Amino acid sequence: MNTEINFLEKQPKKYIVPLVFGIIFLFLLAVVLVVLVYQQNQYVKSIEVDQHRVSQMEQSLREKNQQNATVEHFKELQGLISEIEYNHVPNVALYNAVLELLTSPNQLTSFTYSEGNQFTVEASFNQLEDVANYVGMLLDEIYIIDAELSNVYQAEENYQATLTFEVDVDSMREEFNHRE
Repeated sequence: MNTEINFLEKQPKKYIVPLVFGIIFLFLLAVVLVVLVYQQNQYVKSIEVDQHRVSQMEQSLREKNQQNATVEHFKELQGLISEIEYNHVPNVALYNAVLELLTSPNQLTSFTYSEGNQFTVEASFNQLEDVANYVGMLLDEIYIIDAELSNVYQAEENYQATLTFEVDVDSMREEFNHRE
């Protein structure tokens, strides 16, 4: 029997502790890398979702702006219509008022409203007093400022009169708006 005797000193296992720490470090490093890649993917997905939401909101905002522009355009048109209605001269109502004061609609020969604040009436009357009464009735209207008898002549049995009246357009608008 041979017995072997080893006179060499037994080496302590000095590399085991750094090896264990190295393996643990590599394992933890791998875990950290996996977590970072996972978080990056989650952030990328979150950014894509947020970008999609932003694009939807931008589209919605564009649609709202278009609707607001349409509403603003509508309000602008309403303002223009109101301005036109305010500046509109009620010629038809004036014509009807002038016609009503005559004893017969057939008396009226001509009615002309000028761009300014005047209108001219040509009518036939039985007597000169009828012309004076007609002018007086028109002058009683609140919107008639002045009257001028431009021409009167006798045609057969009637008198043809040309009358020019000056009106206050604002008062006339107000008066005829109240009548309606």
